[in-house]
Amino acid sequence: MWSRGGLLADAILPTIALSYEPGGRRLAVAVAKMSTGAGTPVAQWLLVLDARTGRQLWQRRVPLRPDQQEAHVRFAPGGRLITSAADGETVV
Repeated sequence: MWSRGGLLADAILPTIALSYEPGGRRLAVAVAKMSTGAGTPVAQWLLVLDARTGRQLWQRRVPLRPDQQEAHVRFAPGGRLITSAADGETVV
């Protein structure tokens, strides 16, 4: 799905969430491939990018639970990445 040069041309992935690190050096991005009918994610990735160059620093595929919604990202004040997603009334 991801190449060293970035997103592959034939991929259709809406951006779900963005968050800048408090110092502004890194950008966290949560992206998801959504189902056409239900609008729920069928695959998700978290990426951390260099905010100045756009270079990918880190990537991880997000495992999905049944009925889980899209992931959200945020940096804590100290710079640690926080992720969450709704699964019914539960946050995972």
